[in-house]
Amino acid sequence: MKNLMINKSTLPNIIIIIFVFWSSCNCFLAQNYQITYEVKFKPVKESDSFIKENMVLKIANDQSIFYNLNKNKIDSLASKYNFKAISSINSSLLRIKVFKNFSKDYNTVGGNFNQFNYWYKEKKIKYYNLKKYGKYKDYAASEAFTDFGKRKWYLIYTNDIPINDGPYIFSGLPGLIIKAESLDGDYTFELIEIKKLEEKYLLAENKENIKKKN
Repeated sequence: MKNLMINKSTLPNIIIIIFVFWSSCNCFLAQNYQITYEVKFKPVKESDSFIKENMVLKIANDQSIFYNLNKNKIDSLASKYNFKAISSINSSLLRIKVFKNFSKDYNTVGGNFNQFNYWYKEKKIKYYNLKKYGKYKDYAASEAFTDFGKRKWYLIYTNDIPINDGPYIFSGLPGLIIKAESLDGDYTFELIEIKKLEEKYLLAENKENIKKKN
C-alpha cells in the first residue's frame, strides 16, 4: 500500500510535468502545418519506369487537404489568366485531392477529368498489424497495414509528431504517417518536409457531386 502512495512533496512537480506535456501537445495540434510528400508511381502498371511528383498535406485546425503542388499552382495562375507563367510549370499526372475532417467518419476525394471537377465520399479506412518499427528518418516509428483501392498498403508512422494524419486517403493512426507504399510497388508516398504555417487557413469542404461505384 505504501508503494502506491505519492509523496506530497513530489505532487506539485508531477502536476507541473503533466501540465507542460498536455500544453505542448495541444499547442502542437493547434498549429497549422504544411507537410510535403514525394510520390513515386508508375504511370502505366506494366511499365518499369517511375515518375516522381510532390504533393502537399495542409493541416488547419481539425481539417486537412492533400493536393498536388504543381496542379495547385497551375489552377491559381489560370484563375488570374497568367498563362505565360503556367508554361514554366510542369504539368501534373496526379490531379487528385483529398479533404479530411477529423470529426467525420469519411473523407471527401476529388479530382478533375476533361475540365469536370468531381467529388465523392470515401469511408475512413481501418488498419491492422500495428507494431513497433524502430528508427526511421530520425523518428521513433511504428508500422501498420491496410487494404484500400484493391491494394494492400504498408505504412510507417511516428507519434513523435502528434498529428493523426498522412498522405492521400491515409489518416487515423496514432501519429503522423511518414511513409505509405503499396505492396505491389506501384505507389510510394514519403515525407520530405514539414513546416509550420504562420498564417491561418480555413479549409472549405467540397460537396459530393458523384456517387462512388462499388
